[in-house]
Amino acid sequence: GNFGGKGLPQVVASRNKQYNRTDGKPYVWPQDIVPTRLYVGKKRADKDGNLDSTSFLARNGFEHGALYGFATDCAAGTPGAEGRDTWHKSTAAAGDKVHGAFYRLRWRDEPGTVKDFVHDASWEFQDSPAGAPAGWCFWNAAGRDKPGAKTEHVSPDPRGGLRVLQGSTGGDFGIYDFSN
Repeated sequence: GNFGGKGLPQVVASRNKQYNRTDGKPYVWPQDIVPTRLYVGKKRADKDGNLDSTSFLARNGFEHGALYGFATDCAAGTPGAEGRDTWHKSTAAAGDKVHGAFYRLRWRDEPGTVKDFVHDASWEFQDSPAGAPAGWCFWNAAGRDKPGAKTEHVSPDPRGGLRVLQGSTGGDFGIYDFSN
């Protein structure tokens, strides 16, 4: 995982030797460089999408699915350029909206295959989202290169709406509305 340790500089160096960031900068340690994330899986499907009602992982949607991160425009003067923490603390007022979308990560889980953290999805939030408009980035707490407040505890709308609530260790929260 990305919680540090004695080998941290070697892991970052190995990542940079094997992968290139989409903006040309070197990867930095990914702890707390994350947007709001959602995992969407298909229940009762094996890793290839075939019906499987016996495997615990397949029954619960963890064999056939993908991880998504929230992204927005990162041009100067936008919430994306500020970063989530600064926007919430310095710019946002009650009711303000950030327009964006959830983009599927390039990283794919390979059930039954164990890989080193160098190959983990955690690093991808420093890259531009695949399929996003030019100039968009994942809406991380403090941009692509610095950690910030952690996002925690995505909760569904208790009234059944197509929304989720996302809190952070920075004391802010946002509602992601999927109704449009």
